[in-house]
Amino acid sequence: MSGTSTPPPTPDTLPEHWTLPAPDVVERPWRIPWLLAPPVSLLAMLTPKRLGPHLAASGWLAAWTAHLFGLVLVLGWGRDLNSGHLRDLLDPLHLLRSGLAGTALQLYQSLVSWTDVGIAAAVFVGLELGLLVISLALWAVYTVGEAPRILAGRCARLLLWSTPGWAVLPLLAPRLYNALPWDNLQRLQGSVSVLLLLIWIVWYLSVILRLGARYSGPRRGPRWEPFHPRCEECGYSLTGQRRDGRCPECGREVVRSLPDYRQPPRFADASWFGRLLIFPRTILAAIFVPDFGRACAVWKARDASEQFFHGVCILGGLAAALLVGLWNAGYRYSLMRLLLGGFSREPLGMYVVEPALVGLVIGLLLLAIGWGERSMHMLFHRGHGAKQTVIINYMTAWLLTAVVIGGASLLLADCIARAWGPWPWIEWQPLGRFHIAILIYLLGLAPGAGIGLLGMMHAWRQLRMIRYANG
Repeated sequence: MSGTSTPPPTPDTLPEHWTLPAPDVVERPWRIPWLLAPPVSLLAMLTPKRLGPHLAASGWLAAWTAHLFGLVLVLGWGRDLNSGHLRDLLDPLHLLRSGLAGTALQLYQSLVSWTDVGIAAAVFVGLELGLLVISLALWAVYTVGEAPRILAGRCARLLLWSTPGWAVLPLLAPRLYNALPWDNLQRLQGSVSVLLLLIWIVWYLSVILRLGARYSGPRRGPRWEPFHPRCEECGYSLTGQRRDGRCPECGREVVRSLPDYRQPPRFADASWFGRLLIFPRTILAAIFVPDFGRACAVWKARDASEQFFHGVCILGGLAAALLVGLWNAGYRYSLMRLLLGGFSREPLGMYVVEPALVGLVIGLLLLAIGWGERSMHMLFHRGHGAKQTVIINYMTAWLLTAVVIGGASLLLADCIARAWGPWPWIEWQPLGRFHIAILIYLLGLAPGAGIGLLGMMHAWRQLRMIRYANG
């Protein structure tokens, strides 16, 4: 034995290595045989969280079988969207036969030359490449700290298993649409079609999120690797230091670098109803507590932080929808008609479909911003970026604040522009001729942009606090 070896730890000193708290792992996942993949993939659309770990543990042949089965149903049920009734749903065998037969007829009628075959092959390859890009985006959503290779396969297989969810839209939407009495509701047809599409998008997105909610893969990756205890302030190795001492480098108390020092917010420990009550307080804490990242656990209660993040996206979308509804109610004019030349002036389109569409876009935008930030950390930290996930989820409270205040200030600017108008045109040499009302709208966007910038700076500061986080 060498005389310079590290002495064995005592109850009063820190060990040489620590291990992170392990995530909940499904111990014995069922590997789905490829022959059972079609019916299991349909069942997974009803219970995605329960079946997700078993689908991820299955082989590639089963995943591709479910994927091709979903594409067959999409082609078959989407062949004739003008037919079908709700009573068809009572005969599953008839629906399955119609899907298979419709796909055969669609291919027979469409692939009449080698040029058509080439176009179909190019479309298929483009679709698969698009799914590959989406699976890469799911890394930040599904990761629990496993090795990147394991994570990549898990994301790709679960995305392939979700393909039958695409067939729900051509299966249900035309039948619900045909069940309505359009003789007296001709003006609502466009609005109802868009509303059904929005409902399907929200449902399918929820299926994607729940499929990867539980982990069933091997215990390999940064989450299970032992690491040296370090001072959370300067990164100095604390191996052999006394628990009641201080860091030799920066003087920080050793007890403040122990894993148990970091605890999840109260939001994580509350019940479902309690989280609704604590949600506003958690938003205020994430925004106004300057050292939020120093005490928040980064490896515990990740599911609670995901629910907080999803709640932020939902509330942001609802706030945007409410503002659009107020805009349409105040001016009796369609916002989509002004922006895109969209829906008619009928009430369903102005007060339900347009606010829902804008709310969904804003909610998806917030979701994309959060996922993008997490993906960037996953890329730069080579798998260790899962540590930043919890902090980023809570810091999205700034996005909700930016949407609410930015939307309200923009609505106020619109009221000012309309109440005190008409405004003149101004000649300015660098920009040319522009309307002064444009400047008012830009000033209305300034508060939201400013809050978003402050949020980015605050989030960057919190992420620096967890560089050497031990718990």
